[in-house]
Formats: sequence, structure tokens, C-alpha cells
Amino acid sequence: RRLPGAIDVIGQTITISRVEGRRRANENSNIQVLSERSATEVDNNFSKPPPFFPPGAPPTHLPPPPLLPPPPTVSTAPPLIPPPG
Repeated sequence: RRLPGAIDVIGQTITISRVEGRRRANENSNIQVLSERSATEVDNNFSKPPPFFPPGAPPTHLPPPPLLPPPPTVSTAPPLIPPPG
């Protein structure tokens, strides 16, 4: 059984103790229209948002980022310095 104002948060139930609002129903909201366009103009100028990629997933339409240059071959690498001891 839940108490009023209680919500589930990842398997746990917490009670909301305070709710802050930004708008009230009795306030008048004045909206200024800067330019009027017909519905077809708005549809034509609307650009489709890019598809969602989860964080860490590279977009498939972009080439892979440039990688570090390959390591030098053994013959061109400087000699290894032996550890002290």
C-alpha cells in the first residue's frame, strides 16, 4: 500500500516532501509572435533531428577518428634502456 505522494525509485519507495512549481494556472501568459508562417513553410523548414546514439557509440555515417601512428618497427626503434639494478 502506498502513501499519497509516494513514488517508486528503482525499487525503493520515497515520499515527496516538497514540490516546487514555476507556473500557476491563474497567471496570464503573453506570447509574442515574431514572425508568422504557414504550416507548410514550417514543415518544409523543419529539419529532422539526428538519430539517437547512446553515449560512447560512434555514429555510423562518420569515418573513424584518426588513430595514433603505428609504432615503429623494431629496427627503427631506439634501444631499450635496461632497468637500474
